Parts: sequence; C-alpha cells; structure tokens
Amino acid sequence: MSPSAPTPSAPTPSPTALLASALEKRLAIIADRAWYERDAAGHLEALMSVAGRITDFSAQLPEPVHPQLKHYLERCSYDKALAFLSGKPLDGKPPEEKAHAH
Repeated sequence: MSPSAPTPSAPTPSPTALLASALEKRLAIIADRAWYERDAAGHLEALMSVAGRITDFSAQLPEPVHPQLKHYLERCSYDKALAFLSGKPLDGKPPEEKAHAH
C-alpha cells in the first residue's frame, strides 16, 4: 500500500480579500434588523468584532496602500472602501473618479 499524496491546501486569502470579506460581513450585520431587534447586545458585539477584523486586515495590506483606499479606511468610510476594492461605482462614477470630483 503506497502512502497517499498530500492533500493540497486551499490558498490563503490575501489581506485585501480578507478586508473585502470583513467589509461585506459588516454590511450584512448592519442589514440584519431582525437580529438587532431580537438581540441588540449580540448585534453590537458582532459589529464590534467585525470592526476589529477590518482594523486588523487594514493593517496587513501590502504597502503602498492606494491613497484613496487609505483615506476611506482612516475615516471609517467602509462602504466607500468596499466599493473601491470591488471596483463598483459610487453614485454612478468609478471610485477613483468620484474621489477627484469637487
């Protein structure tokens, strides 16, 4: 009987992917109004937990961090940070164009 080949492990997600996932989780928690109404303390605890993960993953981003993303994260503009990471438009404009609009 021959030894089996090692099972390949799944690739470790990048800090950017982990950050995007945490930002999406934050939105899902915020949107869960039934949870908030049923268990406000548990809801707040979940929000605080995901906020900590957002902070941790933000600190792990490879340098240089895009200035616009850094701006959003420093100001806790998490919806904008997620839009930036996913390339989704903000108010009909791509994230980078919106940043330069006055």
